[in-house]
Amino acid sequence: METIYYYKTISDTWHFSTGVSRDASKAVEYMRMLRQMKTNVRRLYLDIPEDFEMIKRLYRTPEYWSKRTWQDEYNEIFPTTR
Repeated sequence: METIYYYKTISDTWHFSTGVSRDASKAVEYMRMLRQMKTNVRRLYLDIPEDFEMIKRLYRTPEYWSKRTWQDEYNEIFPTTR
């Protein structure tokens, strides 16, 4: 059975390993749909080192994560481009 992972940020945005991001109310609906499809859904925690490493493998590019901490991601702090 396939496993879909997700993590949450400070604004209560849920980021799924399918590439979908939803606010909390819509995320619950999305999770319900996944579970109806018999998909495992597992939460990852940014502040747990093993989970953060998995998040970095599953989401975005290595360049995105370069010099980025779990606190940056949780607090939705994005580097400015110049």
